[in-house]
Amino acid sequence: MTAVVTSFKTYEAPRWLLPTVECLLATIPPGHAQSLSHVLLTDSDSIGRGKSARVRGRKWNRRDCCGFYHRATPRSPAHVVVIVDNVLRGLPHALRSIPFFREHALGRTIYHEVGHHLDLLVGSTSRPGEAAAESWSTRLLRQHWRSRHRISRAVLRVLGSVVLPIARWFGASHSAPHRTGTAG
Repeated sequence: MTAVVTSFKTYEAPRWLLPTVECLLATIPPGHAQSLSHVLLTDSDSIGRGKSARVRGRKWNRRDCCGFYHRATPRSPAHVVVIVDNVLRGLPHALRSIPFFREHALGRTIYHEVGHHLDLLVGSTSRPGEAAAESWSTRLLRQHWRSRHRISRAVLRVLGSVVLPIARWFGASHSAPHRTGTAG
């Protein structure tokens, strides 16, 4: 399994953070994250200044992004960086105590960044880049719910059509938009 590493400057990580991330990584199919060396959980204060690579036609402030995928180079293995305080910023504190919501928020970002890795290794049915990462993210998150929680398709449809729009509304009205960047 892919290692989980933490490095926070000012953010105090909740007790449930590591078990939640490990749970999300455990549901990735065998072999898909094999060449991914680690997932680094960090805060926005630990991220250097500057802009991300071009994503959706523009560059974003690195400190405002939710995550990054770093490709393997001869000097370093492939890894994912998740900026936890930015990921959880849009999730109200009351919902953070409910595993479904925190797994969804973290899973969306982690699986998006892992999706960039899978796009390079396996490919995707959609266009390469952000579209492929989003496609993989949706697929992996759906697989997580089915395997980990054994939620039936009917329950997933209800949750997807009722609860998630409410959570998105909360996030949209209380925080900056969800952004991820790629580096490498």
